[in-house]
Amino acid sequence: MITIENQTIADIPSLHIFRQADKLHPQPTVLFWHGLGSSKEQNLSFAYYLAEKGIRVVLPDALYHGERAGDIDAGRRTYAFWNIVMQAVNETQSLVNEMTTYKWIDSGRIYVSGTSMGGIISCGALKSFEWIQGGIIMMGSPSWKAMAEEQIRSLKKNSDWELSEHEEQDLLEKLATYDLSLEPAKVESKPIFFWHGKEDDVVPYELSYRFFERLPYRESSRQAYYLQQEAGHKVTREGMIAASKWASSHI
Repeated sequence: MITIENQTIADIPSLHIFRQADKLHPQPTVLFWHGLGSSKEQNLSFAYYLAEKGIRVVLPDALYHGERAGDIDAGRRTYAFWNIVMQAVNETQSLVNEMTTYKWIDSGRIYVSGTSMGGIISCGALKSFEWIQGGIIMMGSPSWKAMAEEQIRSLKKNSDWELSEHEEQDLLEKLATYDLSLEPAKVESKPIFFWHGKEDDVVPYELSYRFFERLPYRESSRQAYYLQQEAGHKVTREGMIAASKWASSHI
């Protein structure tokens, strides 16, 4: 039986999903971040697939989302995107520290995953923390700096960019420190799975695919990229099943 518990971990509202028989036993554990404008509850179907494989899953609400939404509107949340993802990477450390005290994690087997914004967060966490063992990146991208530069160009066209040139450069320098594409050696021997829809027009697949092509184990199942034809910016059931099947062998 799969159990879902609503818990506060490191002061962050989270969902904890696990097989009931394994509640008190350490398991490989996935920290799963949701997408922009979403919440922890909206990834329960994927978490269920992983839990069925004997993987513990913890889904936190990111800043300005779910139980942490406050009164921020969608426009301001989008503008705060990069602050949200940087904070989530830093909160990954706090969440894992507290989870470790519960003896949930089997022999340091902690992994990250997420959809869209959550996949971007996961890539930043893989760049930042050597102790993360691998990841499942769904519609995400490791190329933080390139994504931000494109976002800034788009906002400037619509006169929606509020930062000065100095503030813009400061932001890009900060993002570079989380940019996994600038240091692929961080995951060169780690299991990592990418899923992306080829027709995704929100987070185009090309940046993550170019990154994947630089990985040394891409010819083996240890590092995999599932590019689904005709799929857009929504994880399909086929994608969830493929990711959970991969996880059962590599997590």
